[in-house]
Amino acid sequence: MTAGPRMSRMLGRMVFSCLAGVCAMEAGGMPSADAVRTVVVVNADSWASVCIADEYMRLRGIPPDHRIALSGIGSFERLPVADFRTQILGPVLEQMEARGLAETTHVIAYSADLPTSIDVSGDLKGRETARILAPQASINGLTFFAAAVMAGETWYLALDANPYAGKFPGQRRDRRWKPEEQQQMAQALEWLKKPSPGDPSEGEFAQKLAQAAAVLDGLRARHGQSPVLLYNIACCHALAGRSADAVAALREAVANGWHDVATTRADKDFAAIHDTPEFTALLDEMGRARIEVQPHVPFAGVYDGKRYWLSAVLACTSGRGLSVEESLAALRRSAAADGTRPAGTVYYMKNGDVRSTTREWAFADAAGRLNALGVKAVVQDGVLPQKQPPTAGVMVGAAGFNWGECGTEILPGAIGEHLTSCGGMMGEFDGQTPLTEFLRHGAAGAAGTVTEPYALQGKFPNAYVHWFYAQGASLAEAFYESVTGPYQLLIVGDPLCRPWGPAPEPPAAGAGTPPPARTVPPAPRPALAAPEGVAFADGLALHIAGQAPVAVAKLDGALFAACGETEACAFELEGWFDVEADAVHQFQVGGSARINGLAVDGQVVVWRRGEAPWAFVPVSLAKGLHRVVFSGTARRGQTLDIRFGGAGTRRLAAPHFRHLPP
Repeated sequence: MTAGPRMSRMLGRMVFSCLAGVCAMEAGGMPSADAVRTVVVVNADSWASVCIADEYMRLRGIPPDHRIALSGIGSFERLPVADFRTQILGPVLEQMEARGLAETTHVIAYSADLPTSIDVSGDLKGRETARILAPQASINGLTFFAAAVMAGETWYLALDANPYAGKFPGQRRDRRWKPEEQQQMAQALEWLKKPSPGDPSEGEFAQKLAQAAAVLDGLRARHGQSPVLLYNIACCHALAGRSADAVAALREAVANGWHDVATTRADKDFAAIHDTPEFTALLDEMGRARIEVQPHVPFAGVYDGKRYWLSAVLACTSGRGLSVEESLAALRRSAAADGTRPAGTVYYMKNGDVRSTTREWAFADAAGRLNALGVKAVVQDGVLPQKQPPTAGVMVGAAGFNWGECGTEILPGAIGEHLTSCGGMMGEFDGQTPLTEFLRHGAAGAAGTVTEPYALQGKFPNAYVHWFYAQGASLAEAFYESVTGPYQLLIVGDPLCRPWGPAPEPPAAGAGTPPPARTVPPAPRPALAAPEGVAFADGLALHIAGQAPVAVAKLDGALFAACGETEACAFELEGWFDVEADAVHQFQVGGSARINGLAVDGQVVVWRRGEAPWAFVPVSLAKGLHRVVFSGTARRGQTLDIRFGGAGTRRLAAPHFRHLPP
C-alpha cells in the first residue's frame, strides 16, 4: 500500500504546518528537539515495550498524548515495507495528525519489540539495485524518509539522500536520483568489477568497461555534482588506462566533496595509474587539504518542501539486545547527562582495518575542531582506548571487541559507535559485536547497519558526529547531521540527549504521566532445586497425547509431524533452563499452533491471549534453575516459534533448554 489521497493531503498539511512551526521556533528560541516535539511509539502487546516507553516519557516529561500505542504487529524483528506502512508508519502519521501533533513533532522514538529491519524490495517493482544499496532498511531510517516511504518511492536508497546532513561549503547539491537511474548505476558498477586472472569473463572486460563508461557519462549529465558518481567515473577511466581522464574525474569528485584519501589510495581500480605523478600529487593534495564543514544547524523538519522526521529506537531487548533494566538504566543516565558538558575525551580509533580507514579522512580535522571547542579529542592507534581517561565519545572501526576488557569508562551522554557489517543486526545468530555493547557499558546512543553496508562512509556517521554533538546538538541531530545516506542505519538510544546543550528545564505540569504499565509480579519466582539422581539431557520434551514423549533439539517444521492433518492433537512442551540474574524475563510466543496454557515452575502464568501474530509474556524469575511447560493443540505442519530471555532473547532450543529423559 502506498499513500492514498487522504495520506497525501495529510503529509501536505504537515509540510505547511511545519514550515510555520519553524518560524515560531526560531522566533521563540525553543530547543530544536525536545519533549514537546517528540512522539513515542510503543508495541502495546509487549510488556518490555510498554515499560521502556512509559519510563522514557516520565524521564523526559513527554506529554501523555504523545504516546502512540500499536497492536497486532506482524513481527518484532523484520517486516516487508507494505506491512510497515499499514501496521506502523501509516498509523503513527495518522495519529499525529489526529492529535494535532504533526506541526510540532521533530522526533519519532520507537520503544522495544518493534521490528528494526524493513525489507523495501516490494517497492522496487522488480528493479535491481546496486549490490552496495541492498533493499533492507532500518525502522528509524525509513521513518526519517517517511513521506517517500508512504508514497512507495525509493530514491532514499542513495548515499547522499539526506538533505539535513552537514554540508561542505562549495559542494553542490545533487539532484534526486530516479529509479531508472539507480538501476543504471547498479548495472554500471557490476560492469566495473574486474575479473580475476583466468576468469572466463576476463576477455569481455574491455567491452563491459566501455558499456560502464557510456552509462556513467550519461548519468553525469544530471548528476555531475555527485562525488560518488564522479569517483566511479575516475575508477572507470583508470581501469581503461586513461590516466589523465581518471585524475581529472577524481579531482572533480574531490571538488564536490570526496575527501576519503585512504580509500582512494587503497582502491585497486587505480592500480594502473597509482604511481603516476599526477595521481600521487592529487593524493598529496587531498591529504593536506583543509576540510571545510558547516557547523551544527538545528533540525528544521522541512527541506526542499518535503517533511522529514528524526527517529531512533529507545532500546533493543530481543535477540542480541539488553535487558529491560539495562535499557532503563541507560535511558536514566542519558537523561541526567543533559547540560553536564562531560569532562572526558573523544577517541578516534585508527587501525589498518577498512572499518577504520573508511572514516579516517576526517579524524584529525574533527579532533582539532573538538579541541577548539574545549572538548578534548585524540586520534589513537588501536581498536579500543586501552585503560585511558574516561571517554565522552568514541569512534571505532572493528568487527569484534569487548568493551569491558579495555578498562576505559564511558561517561553518561557519550556516543559510542563502530563501523562494521553486522553492528545493527540484532538477531540471535547474527555475527560480530552488536551496537548494544556500547549501551551496556554506559553510552547514551550507538548505531549500526541492519544489513551488509560494504564499508561505505555515506552509510555511517562521519567523524563530525562528535563535533556536532559538542556544539549542542541532540543525539538524534548529531547522528542525522553526520550521515548522508542513513536508510540502513539503526540508531539506538536517547534521541533527546544533549550533554553540551543548555541545562534541562523542569518538566511541564502534567507531562510525563502516561498510563501505568502492565502489572508484573513484584517478587521473582524462586529458583528450583535440580531433581536428585537424574541427569538432564539437551533439548525439550514434547508430549503429544497418546504417544511416548520425544526429545526435540529445536522447534522446527517437523515438530508436529506425529499429529493429524485435519484433527488437532493436544501437546505439552517442557523445558528446564537457567537464568543468570533476578529480573523480569519475557517469553515471545508465535507460530500457527494454538497455545492454551503456560506454567512456570508449576505456577500458571496469566497472560493476554489474542489474535496478534506474537504474544509477549513477562515473568519475574530469580537467578537459578526454572521449568516451563507450554500446553496447546496443533495439526501436522503447524509451527511453534518461542523466544525467551532477560538480556536479549533466544529460541527455545538445545543446549540452553534441557529436559529430564524418561
